Amino acid sequence: MENAGRVKPIKNIKSEIKVISAPAEIKQTVDELNLKPAGRQEYADVIINYLLKNNTNLDSSTIEFKVLVDLFSTQMVNNSGKLIADDYNFSVDHFNKCRELSRYVDRTGLPEVFRLGLKKYYAQYVISKGWARIFRKKSNGL
Repeated sequence: MENAGRVKPIKNIKSEIKVISAPAEIKQTVDELNLKPAGRQEYADVIINYLLKNNTNLDSSTIEFKVLVDLFSTQMVNNSGKLIADDYNFSVDHFNKCRELSRYVDRTGLPEVFRLGLKKYYAQYVISKGWARIFRKKSNGL
């Protein structure tokens, strides 16, 4: 076929979804945590120590860190003290993306209280409920 007279289609950049590439504040692992059954706080303490030991520059005061620890401790309660590497890595990936999103929010000119609320909202939805849930359209077409 001859391409004479054909024009390259115009790309609709408004419909593209950009992927956030985030620096790894928390590294992925091949370790599996398998502890004896305990309470949520005991699991949270183990997770905090594990995260801080393996990620020396990690800021444990962030909302994202607290949400991640809560998620992992809940998973461990529900799984009799077990946290497999795939689940850990999946959530860590969401944590790292959420931290990058928080850095964007921090660079806005929004009031501090609004920025904190926005970061808390994103942490809950990106880390706890999964990244894709933010972008999923409602079933009624909205």
